Amino acid sequence: MTVDRPRRTRIARALRAMVCGAAVLVAACSTSHPAPPGTPVVTMSDLTNSGDFISYIVNINAIQLTRNDGGIVTPLVTPLTVDLARLNTGPELVEAPALPEGTYTSALIALDWTLGTGSAQPVWLNINGETRSASPVDASGAGMTTASVSVTFDPSHPLVITHNHSVRLQVEVDLLASNELTTATTGAEVQVQPFAVITPAPVDATVLRLRGLYVTTQDVPSGFYLNTRPFYALASALGAVIVNTNAQTYFNINRTVYTGSAGLAVVAQQLQNTPLAVYGTLDNLSGVTPTFNATEVYVGTSQESQLAYYLTGTVTARSGNTITLRAADVVTPLGITTYSDSIPVTLGTDTPVFEDGIATPGLTIADVSVGQLITVAGQPQVNSAQALTGIDATSGLVRLRPTTLWGTQNADATLDLLSLGRFAPAALNFAGTGTSGHDATAGAYVSDLSAVPPGPVTTTGELLQQQGTVAPFGSAPPDFAAAR
Repeated sequence: MTVDRPRRTRIARALRAMVCGAAVLVAACSTSHPAPPGTPVVTMSDLTNSGDFISYIVNINAIQLTRNDGGIVTPLVTPLTVDLARLNTGPELVEAPALPEGTYTSALIALDWTLGTGSAQPVWLNINGETRSASPVDASGAGMTTASVSVTFDPSHPLVITHNHSVRLQVEVDLLASNELTTATTGAEVQVQPFAVITPAPVDATVLRLRGLYVTTQDVPSGFYLNTRPFYALASALGAVIVNTNAQTYFNINRTVYTGSAGLAVVAQQLQNTPLAVYGTLDNLSGVTPTFNATEVYVGTSQESQLAYYLTGTVTARSGNTITLRAADVVTPLGITTYSDSIPVTLGTDTPVFEDGIATPGLTIADVSVGQLITVAGQPQVNSAQALTGIDATSGLVRLRPTTLWGTQNADATLDLLSLGRFAPAALNFAGTGTSGHDATAGAYVSDLSAVPPGPVTTTGELLQQQGTVAPFGSAPPDFAAAR
């Protein structure tokens, strides 16, 4: 259901009024006595947490639920574009619509590989830390177009939607089970037979992204209402969620960082329908509007803009103020998402830099170094064919994202680096990362563990995973600052 008015009495009427409006969309207001509504909270993730896929962009054309009396509802009324590979590290709260109460026995999700273009989009794989493209095909070898996955719920655990209550429905796509890499005469292919698990699920500690539009802080003691708008959509409004914040919540609002109540006060000044994204966990499903506990909130141009491109990828080289960004999701001002395997990005001395989730003062473009996962906003540079050739971020922004490192421990406590920011060392150019004569080296990579709580003693040859940020360009060693 959708909240669309700021005042208390108008909110209550809007919630009630939109119940039947949402039900119309799911063909439940066609009778004289429609079932009263409850709220399924649909979340999505990657079942296997596989890093074997860099990009897997499809449309979700529909989600359908079938009730035990044969009635079918469609909580998703417009197609959504999603990069399924990104669900590996970023599970999403997709929607929280109003649906008729009842016991639902099965679900269906319809996928489209063509995104309306008539031919399947390429899939990008991570093979031993290197990117490789492949064409998705069906069992006959023809390019993938559309397919559906239908799931029957366990009869002892159906999806029960109750009047004025919420319930979680988890959708987990298994990219490993759905795709088999083959080599055709014309290039690599992935043979697709989609597989997903769709099931009612309890609230847990999974960190989710919740994207949407700001509505109001009215009637929320320390938080706000938003209307969900998942992934990259610009037109949908898929249900209201109450977002709770606390004294530790990090806010990045139009490129200014706040913490706690100071950030919430600025959120309250935003116009309705300002875009934002929230990271945190589901909280309470006992009411018709679910609640969400936020640890990070990104508002306005810190999240997206109608005037800039936003790219998320890994820095694999730097020369002066130009970085090479690899394996980048590209989101245009029109909400179109594409993949760029490699693109140059120009930074300016005044380009603002932030660290996601941490109010770190004094960051500059020197903090953007090789191996770092970033989100960057800027203006597109195109060639005569209007193909994207670069990004000018001199008037944009950079967000340093948590970056994952894998390596084995050497006898001297350095690391033999296996991957950084999803790339093998061979794909990373460490020139310029260190002080004179001390550039980072993959075979003796130095990680600062001072911020990591003490744990079990590690031994030579042990495989280790760390998450944190890469040291500023030109300052190594240490080469990496581990946060956990």
